[in-house]
This record gives sequence, C-alpha cells and structure tokens, in this order.
Amino acid sequence: MKTKLFLPVFYTLTILFLVSEYVHIFSLSLIFKTILMPFLMVYYYSHIKNQINKFHKIILTAFFFSWLGDTVLMFDKSSPLFFIFGLGSFLTTHLIYIYAFTMTKHKFSLLKSKPYLIFPILIYAITLFVLLQPHLKELLIPVSVYTLAIFCMVVMSLNRWKNTNSKSFWYIFVGAVLFMFSDSFLSWNIFVEHKIYFSSIIMLLYTTGQFLIAKGCIEQE
Repeated sequence: MKTKLFLPVFYTLTILFLVSEYVHIFSLSLIFKTILMPFLMVYYYSHIKNQINKFHKIILTAFFFSWLGDTVLMFDKSSPLFFIFGLGSFLTTHLIYIYAFTMTKHKFSLLKSKPYLIFPILIYAITLFVLLQPHLKELLIPVSVYTLAIFCMVVMSLNRWKNTNSKSFWYIFVGAVLFMFSDSFLSWNIFVEHKIYFSSIIMLLYTTGQFLIAKGCIEQE
C-alpha cells in the first residue's frame, strides 16, 4: 500500500472518529477508532512482507497492543477496570518499543557520549508527573510506571542516532515524541481538566506518532 493512498484514508478515519465522538454516536466511534491500528498494520506489513524478520514481528506486536488499548479505553467510563487494562495495554506497547529500539546495533551510544541530551525529556516527564500527581489518587503507582515507560521509550528512540539511517532515526524519534505528547494531553484531559478540543489534539498526535514510528521502522536498514 503506497503512502500517498494510505495517509488520506488514515486521517479520514481519524476525522470520522472525532466527528462521531463530537455527535456522541458511540457505535461509529468504536468502529472508526478500532479500524485505525489494523489499517496501519496492513500498511506496515505491505512494505515489509518480503523481508519480515524478528524486529518487524515485534513492531507488529506493539501495534496490536495499541489496538487493544484503543478498544478497551472506549469503555473506560463504564468501569475503572477498563482504564487500568487500557493503560496496561499501552504500557506493554511502550515496553515493546523500548525493546525494539534497543535491537538496533549500537556502534555509537548518544546517551553515553552526550547524556545531557535526555535532560529536556526528563524535565518534561517530571514536570508533567508533578502536575498530575495531586489528581491521581489510587492511580498514582500505575501512572508513575507508565510515565517512566514512555520517558524510556523516547530516550531509546533518541539513542538510535548514528545507529541507523537518518530517515529511520528522525521518523521514529519524532513519532515517539508525538506519542508522548498525545499521552500527556490524554492524562491532563482525564485527571485535571476536560476540554472538548483535547480529543482532536490527542488523536492527531497519536495517529501521526504511530504512523511515523511505522514509517521509521520500514526505513530501518
């Protein structure tokens, strides 16, 4: 599947989901949201099917857990257990990404040579957690673990610098950062202040982030 064909359809599905959410048609929201990640998986597989290896299988597994998280979180208002399970699904996604990003042969370690580069990411993660902390209550520990995981995921994507081609690095690093921003807006929307327009920001950041990670993994040598 060519990118020129994929992107219009992918973002059309995203917009249709947001419209369904706005008009409160749950069945349509569920359909459009749960199509997104399988559609991305088809796009990804169509590019790597002739050279699929362990790395690609791991990335496809991460996409599966993202789909699981997307689906379960659609029911989070009916029971807190759905939120916990959805959080666990995305936590698994980030852990898989961390593992996949460390599979790149590291001839050079940016973290060892320039460890100060992680400070902006660390400060961002700590600031977000400090702001969220008073609102977390019994979810303090799960959200703490999740925050640590997404911080590590972004850092590991940064550490791919000079260990893969430039396209692959930048696609994945920018995708990881957008994923982190998406989760930040989602956390703020859930725990601190609910804004209608946050849904659009969250989904656009999330879908773009996942697409860029997929694109970067396809481009990896």
